[in-house]
Amino acid sequence: MTANPIPLHPTPVEPSKFERLHDEWRYAKAQMDVADYGPGVDAKRDGAELDQLCKSASDALNAMLLQPVENPGQLARKLRICQQEDIFDGYWTRAPEILARLIADAGQFAEGE
Repeated sequence: MTANPIPLHPTPVEPSKFERLHDEWRYAKAQMDVADYGPGVDAKRDGAELDQLCKSASDALNAMLLQPVENPGQLARKLRICQQEDIFDGYWTRAPEILARLIADAGQFAEGE
């Protein structure tokens, strides 16, 4: 019986498009949060810069939420983010599209689909 050696350095796994978009959103959100709440922030902050960072974070969030998922774990993450970010509070303009994407994501994991 030949033992299969365990590799010391596992082969890196290429992240999925959803994972890349998730990382991009987290980065954009962090930039926005630092500009809005970070050290040294006061009333003199540049409103145009904060608006641009907010738009970038919102665009990244939309892109991630509209991306199809590949597994139930990604779907669960997407649902948590929708809850945390209040996507369905009545103000998120792309909420209907996001809901349709979530339904399609869930459908691919439903039994018999």
